[in-house]
Amino acid sequence: PIIVRSDGAFVTVEPSGVLLGVSADPSYEEVREHIAVGDALLMYTDGVIEQRVGEDMAMTEQHLGMLVRNRRGIVDAEAIAQLIEDTVRLVAPEDVRDDVAILVACPVR
Repeated sequence: PIIVRSDGAFVTVEPSGVLLGVSADPSYEEVREHIAVGDALLMYTDGVIEQRVGEDMAMTEQHLGMLVRNRRGIVDAEAIAQLIEDTVRLVAPEDVRDDVAILVACPVR
């Protein structure tokens, strides 16, 4: 997960554990982060960052954070749908080879 703070800063949350669905009895590390009004929590599948942008460049957490940061003042379904569409176009404009799923959560007043 990535947290995009209201001031535009990024926090990459890196808990440890096995991949989802790989083990019948998985163990995961719990990580706590405060998410304030104006912040955005971004969760995504590996297909988002393992795709390639152009010939050599991979989509990074920084790219995802910038997409959210550029829309942080708009919290609605249309903005989130646009984020997903933009991301899919950036990671694989012609050929998506892996799952591409994104969840954006924004606390409201």
